[in-house]
Amino acid sequence: MRMIDLSSNNLSGLIPTELTQLVRLLYLNISRNHLMGSIPEKIRRMTSLLSLDLSMNCLSGEIPQSLAGLTFLNHLDLSYNQLQGRIPLSTQLQSFDAFGYIDNAQLCGAPLKKNCTQDGESQISVDIIEESEESFEMPWFYIRWDLVSL
Repeated sequence: MRMIDLSSNNLSGLIPTELTQLVRLLYLNISRNHLMGSIPEKIRRMTSLLSLDLSMNCLSGEIPQSLAGLTFLNHLDLSYNQLQGRIPLSTQLQSFDAFGYIDNAQLCGAPLKKNCTQDGESQISVDIIEESEESFEMPWFYIRWDLVSL
């Protein structure tokens, strides 16, 4: 078995640790359910995973450090849960887009803009754009829409 997609199945309870025995699994999507509890520490066994989507559940606790050991992972979505604490430091977990972590109010650390204090609590970081006499930089969003008549 290479892929499991159990998204939007109204599943509840804990993530079964038996899933972590599927060491050759490439894609796991159990998003949009009612799963609770923490991400199993034994997830480190799933070393072949390329994609992991646990978003839109009720998962809580900290992201296990063992998740950083999934070096082939190129897609991670933990958004819309109740995860907390510091995102474990690793080149792997910081390389993902912040959207994969959003709406976890107590989660902090890169790639989120919410910094962590010494004890792991979050502290919001605010980017300030300074205006100087030489130049003023403003971020812009540009959309181009061309209409072509035949």
